[in-house]
This record gives sequence, structure tokens and C-alpha cells, in this order.
Amino acid sequence: MVMEDVGACIDGVVKQYNLLRHPLYAAWMFGALTTDGLRDYSVEFYHYVASYPRYLREFARRLPAGELRYEICQDLYDREGRSDCGHPGHARLWVCFAEALGADKSAMLTSTPLPKTQQLMNIFLELARSGSDVEALAAFYTYESQVPRLASRSAVALRTQYGMTEAACQYFDLYTKTAQHRATIWREFLSRSVARDPGSVTHAVIAAELTAKALWRAMDGIRAWRTNATLPDAEAPNLPCGLEMRPRPCNLQR
Repeated sequence: MVMEDVGACIDGVVKQYNLLRHPLYAAWMFGALTTDGLRDYSVEFYHYVASYPRYLREFARRLPAGELRYEICQDLYDREGRSDCGHPGHARLWVCFAEALGADKSAMLTSTPLPKTQQLMNIFLELARSGSDVEALAAFYTYESQVPRLASRSAVALRTQYGMTEAACQYFDLYTKTAQHRATIWREFLSRSVARDPGSVTHAVIAAELTAKALWRAMDGIRAWRTNATLPDAEAPNLPCGLEMRPRPCNLQR
């Protein structure tokens, strides 16, 4: 694989594990997910939303001064509501969404993540804290690159299928506008890193696969939890690009 293919190959991984194709999101988009089920999702996924600034902070603290560190810090400030954009922090907007569904804020903030949600959080933290630059950037890009369409479709469904207010949809409206910009930045820095070290391509794609699978499986965990049943994981097709998956970076389990 030539280094120019890294972005396209990660996009292929994302396509295979596109969250819009997961049964939980598919049901949401068509209004088939009950309001109770949507509330359960909001309570559980809050853990990931609230923890995301930590991943950026851990990555930024080990970067030298420069463009990449600046952009990571800008994303961090935006998510914490400290940027010049004038919107509240992302976790606060998510709480508004969850409360509009009837979630108890205190219970949500003190709840314990499900095992697959915790695994997702651990993977992001480990890649941000100990992974190479390309591994951390691949993880961020894998998430951010699919968020604009996911957030846009979610916001439409919330309004048309669930009658949610503008205030309740703020998180998704914001992500619809901003995530594509961040994804473009992470892809650019990823390409630069791979240009400096062509041998890092495989590590980038492995980190992307690890992240995409963890996001998908977190949805599996929420879906099983809300039905109070042990469900088989929803299947996703095999990986593209003909890559032979090697041992995980950062000693993480697949």
C-alpha cells in the first residue's frame, strides 16, 4: 500500500463499520426505537461524550508546540465550551438532549459505563496517551469522519420522528456543522505523518479498525442492555484494502 492510500483505506474501514447501518441507529432513523430506548442510549453514550476532552488533553500534553498541538487544543477548547464559538460544552449539550428524553441527570452522571462502552473509552484513551501520532489521529479521524452525516440524520429523526425541541437537538446541530472541519484537519495531519514515515500506514489503519469496531460494539452493548437480553453482535462486513491485520498497537486487545 502506498502512503497516499492511507486516507482512502481508513475511509474504507469507516464505511464497513458505518454507525448508520447499526441496528440501533437504523431503528432511530426510522422512529422504530422507542423513546425509552433512545433515553437509555443517551444515558449510556454520555460517558463517551463526556470523556472525549480527556483524550484530546492526553494527546496534546505529549505533543511539541506546533500546528498539530494547536489544532488539538482548539478542538479541546471547543468541546469544553471555552472557544470563541459561543456555544456550551458538548457534554452539557448532551445532557440537555438526555433530559429532554426524561433522563435523570444525577443518575446519569453517577452511572457506571457498560463493559463495551468502557472498552471504547479505554481504547481512545490508550491511543491518545500512548499511541503514535498516526494511531491517535487515525482514531480521531475514524470517529469524526462519520459524525457529520450521523449527526444530521439523527437531528432530522429527532425532530420528525420524536418531536424533539430545538434545544434538545443542539448537540447534533452543532456536530453537523463542525465535525467535517475537524475530520478534514485530522486527515491532513495524518497524511503528513505518514509522508514522514511511510511504514506507519499499517499502524494507522489498524488503529482505525480498532476504533471503528469499538464504536460499533459499544452500540451492540447498548442495544443488548436496553432489551435486557444477550443479543449477538450486529455483523459488519470484512475489512477492505486486503490488509493483513497485525498485532494491535499499544498492547490493546482487538
